[in-house]
Amino acid sequence: MKKYFQSCKTKQEAKKLFRELAKINHPDAGGSNDEMVAIIAEYEAMMKKLPSQKDEHSNTENQTEEEFNLHVSEELKTVINNISHLPLDIEVIGTWIWVSGINTYKYKSYLTANNFVWCPSKKMYSWHMEKAKKGYYGKPQEIEKIRFTYGSTKVNNTKQYAIR
Repeated sequence: MKKYFQSCKTKQEAKKLFRELAKINHPDAGGSNDEMVAIIAEYEAMMKKLPSQKDEHSNTENQTEEEFNLHVSEELKTVINNISHLPLDIEVIGTWIWVSGINTYKYKSYLTANNFVWCPSKKMYSWHMEKAKKGYYGKPQEIEKIRFTYGSTKVNNTKQYAIR
C-alpha cells in the first residue's frame, strides 16, 4: 500500500490531497481503477485517524476542551465587565456578545475601543473572541435565528460581575 497521505496533518489537508489525486488517477481521467481503489482505501483509513480542523481549534496550545471553554467564559466575563456600566442591553449568544439599545451611537468609541464591531444588518454591536472566530461568508442571519440556534442570555448590567 502506497503512503499518499502520510504528510497530511488534518482531515482538511487529506481531503484536498484526495481531490488532487482523484483528478489525476480517476479511471474517467485515464487513471487505473486499481490505483483509485488504493487511494480511496488509504484516504478512508487516514480520515479515521486524523483530527479535524475543529478539533485542533478546540484544543489550541494543548488545552483540553474544558480549559478552552473556561478561557472563553473568562474572556467573556472580562469584556462584559468592561461594558456593564453602560445603559445598554447586553446579550450573550453562544460565544458572541451583542449590544443594543437606545442611542448606541453615543457609546461607539467606547465599544469599538473594546473590540466591538457594528453590524448594520442587525443594528447592534457585536464582539467575538478572536481565537474562536471562523470564516463565514454566507448570507447574514437574522438575530432571532441566531438566538434560537445558540441560545441567548441577557446580562443584568446594573452592576459589574453580572455573569459568574
